[in-house]
This record gives sequence, structure tokens and C-alpha cells, in this order.
Amino acid sequence: LPDNSYSDSGLYRVGIAKKDSSVLEVEDKLQIFFPKDEWSRRHLQMVLFGRYYCKSQKPLCEDCKLRDICKK
Repeated sequence: LPDNSYSDSGLYRVGIAKKDSSVLEVEDKLQIFFPKDEWSRRHLQMVLFGRYYCKSQKPLCEDCKLRDICKK
């Protein structure tokens, strides 16, 4: 389950990853959350979520479905 810059912001904000986590640490943690047969789909969903909603600059928090669990 790959990790990238688009998914990082959201993962930090909802508490799945820490800012100082390595890519491998984040990937290992994500693999616990999702079954292997969902990794590709979940990766795409996280990338799109980070690209369009939970952007590192000016996130769209008011439209976010995860705002109740967001730590921002």
C-alpha cells in the first residue's frame, strides 16, 4: 500500500501517521487498516482525498467527511 505526498497530509491529520514517520512506517501501518485485496483501491482513494480535499495548503476542512476525527 504505497504512501505518497498527496496521502500524507490526511494521514497526519487523522492521526494514522506522525509527521516524522518514514514512508515504510506509514505503509506498514496502512497495511494493518486495510485487507490486501483493497490496497490498490484504497491507495487511489487516499491520493485523491489528499489532492482534492486534505491538501497540505488550504485543506477543504468544511467539506471533509473525516473532519470529526481530524486532529487539525
